[in-house]
Amino acid sequence: MNELLQAPSEASDQVESITKIENRRLKSVVWQHFEKIRIDGKDKAKCNYCNKFLGGEARNGTKHLHHHLDICVLKKASTSWKGGQTMLFSKVLGRGKKELACGSYNEENARRELALMIILHEYPLSIVDHIGFIRFVAAIQPLFQLPSRNTMKKEILDIYADEKQVVMKLIDTNEGRVAITSDMWTASNQKKGYMAITAHYIDGNWTLQSIILRFIYVPAPHTNDRLCNVLIGCLLDWNINTKLSTITLDNCSTNDKLQLDKLIHNGSLLHMCCSAHILNLIVKEGLRVVKEGMEKIRESVAYWTTTPKRVEKFEETAKQLRIPFNKKLTLDCPTRWNSTFKMLDIALCYKDVFFRLYTCFPTESQWEFAKDVCWRLRMFNDITEIISGSKYPTANIFFPKICEIKLVIDEWVKSPNQIIHNMEEQMLNKFKSYWSVIHDIIGVASVLDPRYKMDLLEYYFDKLYDIDCDLEISRIRQLCYDLVSEYQAKKNDGSSSRFSSFEEGNVGDNGMSDFVKFMAKKKKVRTSSMKTELDYYLEEDNLPITSDFDILSWWKTNGLKYPILQAIARDVLAIRITTVGSKSAFSADGQILSPNRSRLNHTTVEALMCTKSWIWK
Repeated sequence: MNELLQAPSEASDQVESITKIENRRLKSVVWQHFEKIRIDGKDKAKCNYCNKFLGGEARNGTKHLHHHLDICVLKKASTSWKGGQTMLFSKVLGRGKKELACGSYNEENARRELALMIILHEYPLSIVDHIGFIRFVAAIQPLFQLPSRNTMKKEILDIYADEKQVVMKLIDTNEGRVAITSDMWTASNQKKGYMAITAHYIDGNWTLQSIILRFIYVPAPHTNDRLCNVLIGCLLDWNINTKLSTITLDNCSTNDKLQLDKLIHNGSLLHMCCSAHILNLIVKEGLRVVKEGMEKIRESVAYWTTTPKRVEKFEETAKQLRIPFNKKLTLDCPTRWNSTFKMLDIALCYKDVFFRLYTCFPTESQWEFAKDVCWRLRMFNDITEIISGSKYPTANIFFPKICEIKLVIDEWVKSPNQIIHNMEEQMLNKFKSYWSVIHDIIGVASVLDPRYKMDLLEYYFDKLYDIDCDLEISRIRQLCYDLVSEYQAKKNDGSSSRFSSFEEGNVGDNGMSDFVKFMAKKKKVRTSSMKTELDYYLEEDNLPITSDFDILSWWKTNGLKYPILQAIARDVLAIRITTVGSKSAFSADGQILSPNRSRLNHTTVEALMCTKSWIWK
């Protein structure tokens, strides 16, 4: 390497006499890298790195000297970054052309990139001991010393700590409140319980963000007190306990034990129950009644999915009947109602195949019954998929969906089929027990949708309530006004208090303090009779109802017109009505806690899980 850096001067043998020019002021910074000399009566610029001679006359300027510094390989080598080793390599330019280039190698940086590779792609830590990987690394970079598994673990924990600081700063600097979702999961390989805690907020660009905060190990038993303490500890650690909007959990009893300060509406809107969990309980209650009615179809599906030979015969028969075989038969899981829907939906597509193949096939009436049940389950399945979205707000779309469910169940109860009637009656009773749990903040979210406003509440409450319709509407309306007053007071709290104390201090000596109090009281009365932003917002015509409406973009562009409502919308529309955001972490963790990584301790598991999520974002 030193021999390469000490390139000899090719022009030195050809130059008979070189006289250094007398010292004089050279203004350009480029002369810090060149020496100006005279050769045969002409001024030349000699590169201090490669000893190459370039034109040095004043009329030549210095642009060509700057260009040489940009391409000088030896100059790059001498100024390579500290701690690295400089290497010359052949760089392909295209069309078979190559040039000599300079690059730097740093072992610390290479080790960090290896740790990032393990994090992003769920490789086992033992990859550093795999002979194939060792030979591959030695082939591409013999200088790299492969670290041990313990060293890689330490490197991963260091990356986790660095990335955590970045994410904490993002949340700290965000102006809006944060909505929290959380759920529990038990790792099958380790038999340990983990709690995923996810933060949801709308950033300065009015983009919905979801960031996992913790994937924390919770020792058994998973009592309400223990889960509550773990959750509060996370909120305090991330310093978001005073900027929460809501906390959404599956377990309502755990939710009720959370007691925090500085919350919206004195904390009355904090507790949320997962809406998908509610729908799940409602449907499962109904399926208990019709379980026997679908048993024949379940038996048929189980028979034709038992062995590969039967599966092939079923597929071949479907092709003979010209029925596209693009969906495979699936048997339902007793604990998942949507798997029952999927089983019935696919089986109904191959009704004719069952008739041809199986002598003990379901009767026509049983198929009709299955079709009737499947049609009802489809609505619940579609709504669950819509409200479980993570890339768009869901708080504003849940209210009309849950009202539609209530109205449809009321209609289904009138079915002449006694089994269907009993099914819907059970679902209706379960729905009524959770109707009061449907959060008031969901009604506020629908009001903040410029397509709906108060009209949507009036439309559905008129159908759902008899004598209490006006009372329910006024309750949600008053909640909206309360939030406007609360956010307005919070916005003016700092500036108004400083102004008030300054004003009273100045006029108190002049005997005008009583007058100031009189004017403040008069202003308060006048302000209370003025229209608020909410009044002007509700008076405007509703926007057309379109499926591609972007509510976040609308509030982003209407912030100057409704600044207080915009602040409320930013907090309310970030609320997640399901815990799907936290449940999605479990599917990824199934790979992190694979059999090859089952011996990882919970600290490393959390570092891998969270860091991967943060880096991909």
